[in-house]
Amino acid sequence: MELFKQMVQLKLKMTDEKGIKHEEKLTKEEQQRFEQLVSKLAPYFEKINGTAKP
Repeated sequence: MELFKQMVQLKLKMTDEKGIKHEEKLTKEEQQRFEQLVSKLAPYFEKINGTAKP
């Protein structure tokens, strides 16, 4: 749950009021952390979306 929370916080930081993502708003370290989080959480999102491979 903590990883998801961190990802959402970074996503909120880089998203404007219209919902458009601006990754340049994040520092290089934050961008790297975001990519790591997305990578770690991808299997869970695949499972939720029903796209996971058995």
